[in-house]
Amino acid sequence: MSDCAATAERREQMLGELAEWLHAAAREAKTRLQETETPADFATYNNALSKLGRGLRQTLALQARFETERLSGERQQRIQRETEAREARSCKKGRILGAIERLVWAEHEDFDEDDVEAYMDDVILRLDTLAEAPDFLATPDEPLIAQLCEAFGLPVPDPIAQALAAVAAERAPADTS
Repeated sequence: MSDCAATAERREQMLGELAEWLHAAAREAKTRLQETETPADFATYNNALSKLGRGLRQTLALQARFETERLSGERQQRIQRETEAREARSCKKGRILGAIERLVWAEHEDFDEDDVEAYMDDVILRLDTLAEAPDFLATPDEPLIAQLCEAFGLPVPDPIAQALAAVAAERAPADTS
């Protein structure tokens, strides 16, 4: 939880406590008002009850406003994070599609633009599926490009194959014989 959200929640909590106190005091003033015997006491408790009621209404309204502002701020932050993630996914997909399209043009010299477009439509569908995975943004581009190359019968480019081999070598258990 951010410091701002914690501060906002604490402010709301304090206003809630104040509202409870004002409510309890208003109940007490109401009881005393009903038990008064003199006009002066009646006026005193009536005035107190009126002021407590006004204070309680203002406190509750302020508490509601602060809560609305806090929730609105949290919503804005969530929307911002979602927008940034969507943009990052789109950028990553663009990089991967660009690499695959270059390979398609290099591999299929007999393709014309319509053939490449149809081929890439299939790649885009597969990439959209990959992009829905929760770890898509955390996964480096190279394994995703290699995965798509293998799925569509394209050769994995040498720099990508070398990078994947290096990663596999790092993950392999050390030979202890």
